[in-house]
Amino acid sequence: MNRGVDRQAIFLDDNDRVEFGQRLADMHRRFGTETHAYRLMCNHFHLLLHCPHGGLSAAMQHLGSVFTRHVDDRHGRVGPLLRGRFHSRHITEETHLLHACRYIHRNPLDIAGVDDVSGYRWSSHRAYLGHRRKPTWMTTEAILSAFDGDPVQFDAFVRSGLATGARAGCGRRRGQ
Repeated sequence: MNRGVDRQAIFLDDNDRVEFGQRLADMHRRFGTETHAYRLMCNHFHLLLHCPHGGLSAAMQHLGSVFTRHVDDRHGRVGPLLRGRFHSRHITEETHLLHACRYIHRNPLDIAGVDDVSGYRWSSHRAYLGHRRKPTWMTTEAILSAFDGDPVQFDAFVRSGLATGARAGCGRRRGQ
């Protein structure tokens, strides 16, 4: 994950969010990353990535610099957009993977007026449910396999929001 400098907005409009998706596609082609989940908020983003060939730092540095250049050029701004190096956690267990995915999909519930995870547009959750086309750079198989490939079971898991030790330390306070 990464957020804007001083928690300022990094996505100033929907065109920026679309551009970010295009940069994820580029990252997938260049670095072989696998995106299992994503969520684009106003001032931060979450990605659940796997880098089978290594190179996560190079991939994220490329994503951040190219996206910042886009925002700077498009909006006539200068200077850093992101607070610095991305924040990451190494996931080694399926339980942690599933809870990280749920956390990412539930993240917008902290926004006033958002009370349904599938109603938030800038998320991979709707692709998991088949409510929108899955981007070419995204994979759902590893997550859905834990639910016998059933998106309804996956959706129930995400909506349950049960806190467990599997994602301890991943939470945040409301309003952040």
